[in-house]
Amino acid sequence: SYARSSVIWLISAAIVIPLTCVLICLPLWLVTRQDAPMWVLILSGGLFLLLLFGSIPVVLYIAYRKRKKKLDAIFLPLGLNGSVYQIHFRQYHGQVQGREMAVRFYRGPVLEIEVKTDLALNLAASQGRPVGLSWLSGQAPLSLDDPACEKFQVYTKNVDQVQQALRHPGLLQQLLVLTTPTEAFLYRHIILREGKLILMSAFNPRLFQFELDSDE
Repeated sequence: SYARSSVIWLISAAIVIPLTCVLICLPLWLVTRQDAPMWVLILSGGLFLLLLFGSIPVVLYIAYRKRKKKLDAIFLPLGLNGSVYQIHFRQYHGQVQGREMAVRFYRGPVLEIEVKTDLALNLAASQGRPVGLSWLSGQAPLSLDDPACEKFQVYTKNVDQVQQALRHPGLLQQLLVLTTPTEAFLYRHIILREGKLILMSAFNPRLFQFELDSDE
């Protein structure tokens, strides 16, 4: 998020600027003004580069291992196989209760879960904000009479088919549950398309902590 990125930049500046002053500017002044030997600048410059570029892989590795441990504890017991995704993130593939499932966790943080389904529907659904999808461009949300669906929005090109399907109380209730915000994600939306269900969760309310459990 923008707030998280801004805080990271401020923290980085608070670390890099003092290091630059101490390890670059001060040794440079000593060498040029106080006739200090050149090795002072060389050693301090080398230490500066080591701290600056050596710490980045270490921080990324620690964050990756911490994320991996949390996500593995949730998805590996389901029988899914985990692997690296986009260098620093995780993905899982396999079958759960006889259905193909793919899980991707990537920058955002965003958790994307894709499951094969028997539902022959094409729709997108969310709560609280519109779903920005090019294939639904220009489509207004369906009108739903249920008071529980005040914030629930459904977009589709197959209006009659989807309205008829949503009259089934079990399907509507499941869509409401899956799109309800959680402590880990403020925004969740669903895409049903050609026998495939995609649940995408995003917008972590915490700046740096990310907690996810199997219930969510």
